[in-house]
Amino acid sequence: MKLRIFISSVQKEFAEERRLLAEYIRHDPLLGLFFSVFLFEESPAVDVSAAKLYLPEVESSDIYLGIIGGEYGNVDNEGISPTEREYDAATKFGRERLVFLLRGVARDARLEKFVQKIQTNVVRKSFTTEEELKGAVYAALVRTLEKRGFVRTTPFDLAFDTLPKGWTVDMLTRTHHSEPRNECIAKALNWAGYVERSGNGTESIVERCQAYNLKTPEYLPGNVDFRAIIWRESLIHRGPKSGPKSGPKSVEERILSSLANGELSSAELAVDIGQHSLSGKLKLRIKDMLSDGIIEYTIPDKPRSRLQKYRLTDKGRGIWSKLLGSV
Repeated sequence: MKLRIFISSVQKEFAEERRLLAEYIRHDPLLGLFFSVFLFEESPAVDVSAAKLYLPEVESSDIYLGIIGGEYGNVDNEGISPTEREYDAATKFGRERLVFLLRGVARDARLEKFVQKIQTNVVRKSFTTEEELKGAVYAALVRTLEKRGFVRTTPFDLAFDTLPKGWTVDMLTRTHHSEPRNECIAKALNWAGYVERSGNGTESIVERCQAYNLKTPEYLPGNVDFRAIIWRESLIHRGPKSGPKSGPKSVEERILSSLANGELSSAELAVDIGQHSLSGKLKLRIKDMLSDGIIEYTIPDKPRSRLQKYRLTDKGRGIWSKLLGSV
């Protein structure tokens, strides 16, 4: 039986995010196996008050997922919003509570008081973009599955463990067989595109490092962990640059290369150029390229929009074409 998630927020503030998040959870190959979602707006019309409808739904759910932004919402006769009522109900019934706070918004005194109450009881995560919210929710739900024993820490034996019997480090630099701990999860991750075919991940890391003229990575399996050393460009001797054909070298060139294939949010751009998160260095490069007219916002009148993405300008496309032509 699937774990039931109750999504709670001010509906008008996060109408699009609620819908997209519910669809994401329902259709993700891994999350969709273990979770179902309740959205108040999907309920059929009935002749009862909203409070009498949504509070019992909190009780019948396993997880409260709250999204807090800059609006407290409409209040009842006691001055309490539905979102806070739902959170209190989840607390009363002992439900797991996952709360995500939108960064960079002003909050009135009532909402600040609610946020303070949340912070004293649960660990909350912050987000700015829709992609960050999805990523934070995914990570939280996977941890929930781990705590409840539905999945192991990883689907493969290679991580957080010594190498399987008979394996050598040299095997990791070429295509090899894989030994999944949970074949169902391994296949789901593969079908969803989160991992490539099993047995070539460590080999792909070697190939990508070679494509950028980086030193061959080192794999260091231990008794309780597994480490990979990836050498940075600035720490090794390099010959003259050969242009985009051997892979974009500077952060600017990598940004140009990524956006040449389409619009991307800052979080998507970070992943596409090989970073785990949006670094300060990348933020600075994006700001400089915006100022120089090389890239532009897709929503120029709302620079801080959660749906904001970047694209190349005519100037940016010209620069990228010249880089390609220099090969």
